[in-house]
Amino acid sequence: REIVVIDKKYAGVGELSLLAPNDNDRRTLSAVMRDGKKTFDKGGGCELLAIDKKAFDATLADVNRDKLEIVRKVEAMKSLSVFKNWYSTTLTQVCYTMELRTYNINDKITVNGTKLKDVFFVIEGTISIDRKVTIPGYNNLDVESTKVLSIGTDGPNSILGVGEVLSGKMTWDTTHVAKSARCVILRCPLATFVELILESPDGTGEAIKGNWRTISAFREERIGKMIERERRKRGEVMEGKRREPGKME
Repeated sequence: REIVVIDKKYAGVGELSLLAPNDNDRRTLSAVMRDGKKTFDKGGGCELLAIDKKAFDATLADVNRDKLEIVRKVEAMKSLSVFKNWYSTTLTQVCYTMELRTYNINDKITVNGTKLKDVFFVIEGTISIDRKVTIPGYNNLDVESTKVLSIGTDGPNSILGVGEVLSGKMTWDTTHVAKSARCVILRCPLATFVELILESPDGTGEAIKGNWRTISAFREERIGKMIERERRKRGEVMEGKRREPGKME
């Protein structure tokens, strides 16, 4: 439970609920008058001006949309474990340069080989990870080949782009594709991620780096096994062709 004191004249409550989609327009807080010396008339009490939705849409909706977008981004950041100890004021300052995006199933979020400009925080949904790898030749007579392998999935709390940033490559070495009907991503510009998050003095950056080292070690071991499996499969095909009738031993 969070208590927010509104003690300024002309401050409003309810504007964010009025801006919400029709299926999610319930109030997110309760407003209670508090005792205090500063009242609109010296006799005490609180004077309110009520504005219905139709009048609000015609007069005040546009000026409050940016405020609603900030609130949505802050809520998205709060849902991520990496920001669990951050204050709302800090999150608000950081999220100004970020953007919430929604992807449909099979939409590409990143493409292997393209320049990395943003880091992506996964808020909702499942994302497949594809990487183009080199398959060594089965023997001295075989040449190496390339193949795109599906190396896993990412979900909520995942951060796309950490490995590329830490390695200094600054190009995507994987392709990420939305695999849920709805994937919500918080796009974070590279400069914001490096300067305000990765280099944060509260230890957030070190936690992100440590978590990535664990994930990377597991993923690279898995990819190595997948490559060896593909090499052996190629060898089995070659051996099968060699033994076909009419083929030279």
